[in-house]
Amino acid sequence: MVVEDEPTYRRMTGSDELTTPWYLARLDDHRDEDGKVDYPALHRAAQRTVNSWNEEQGYSRSEVSEIMMSSMRAHYQTTYPLEGWV
Repeated sequence: MVVEDEPTYRRMTGSDELTTPWYLARLDDHRDEDGKVDYPALHRAAQRTVNSWNEEQGYSRSEVSEIMMSSMRAHYQTTYPLEGWV
């Protein structure tokens, strides 16, 4: 889970109202006959799941991007403090 203006990612664990099963894509659904994983297909499936869930929760893609960027900005401001961060 990413929280706006808070640094880094937090795993969704526990039993609060924000907890949801995070099975974005199963490796076994993206293996070829030799057992190799098609990682691009796996990523696309996971991204479709994430986009769908965010939309169901009322978040647009631009809102999700803004939240992600604010978290990344907070992380870098905390990890690499510099003068003049905006």
